[in-house]
Amino acid sequence: MIQMKSENPIERTKMFWSSNDDSWHSPETIAAVAELSTNTLVNWRSQGRGPQFVKDGKLIYYRKADVVEWFKSFQPSNTQAA
Repeated sequence: MIQMKSENPIERTKMFWSSNDDSWHSPETIAAVAELSTNTLVNWRSQGRGPQFVKDGKLIYYRKADVVEWFKSFQPSNTQAA
């Protein structure tokens, strides 16, 4: 499991994207990468939404590969005028 020592969202994001696909990350890191609040992730977990996660006691972790797949699941909307 990766423990992020930086509180800086930019540093968390850099460390996330430079890590291997099997690395594990905290909700704070995923919130920084996805530009969401940690409360949004809490709500989504309770609703069965958002990226897959694992719970280890009271701790929550997200695997990078799962987060990347979750990002890929979004289809870009067509912004061209008809």
